[in-house]
Amino acid sequence: MSNNWKFFDGGDSDWDDLLKQLGQMCVFQSSRWARHKSSTGWSATRIVKKDGNSQIAIQCLVRKGPFGIAMAWAPGGFAGDLTLTDNAFVSSLKQLLKSRFLYIRFGMMIDFSSRDALHFANAGFTKSKNPIGAKQSMLLSIHLDQESMLSTASSNWKRNHKRSLRIPSSPYVWN
Repeated sequence: MSNNWKFFDGGDSDWDDLLKQLGQMCVFQSSRWARHKSSTGWSATRIVKKDGNSQIAIQCLVRKGPFGIAMAWAPGGFAGDLTLTDNAFVSSLKQLLKSRFLYIRFGMMIDFSSRDALHFANAGFTKSKNPIGAKQSMLLSIHLDQESMLSTASSNWKRNHKRSLRIPSSPYVWN
């Protein structure tokens, strides 16, 4: 494997411990998120790179298609020393996944400096012109009754709320 990118060889708890050690415990990089997404057809691939005392890691959710096509999605992005990102990452991931064509997207959930952005640019990464998902987070006061909350909501929010009422699901606390 070029430039030391390799599969992570530990289990779920080892992965979560590594994320804590690297200082980025993002829910979207956790083993529990990978298990959750596996129910919708995604499989987790965990990749790490070490260089001396520095280390970087990323969990990619992968779907494989016909003709050697693979799509990798890494919400939460890289954890660890971002200076270890390099232009061998994509080719290494392609090789590890045994795919001929690879489309990959990741989103960093941590603040990173312009210096870190330069490392990504030097590694051949570019910012997507079309983001996936919302660009903003929203806060909702749960102290209001449902009617009051919905009265200030947009028509899109109200429509999605009505649609959600038709789906049989119960909310629960996810640790």
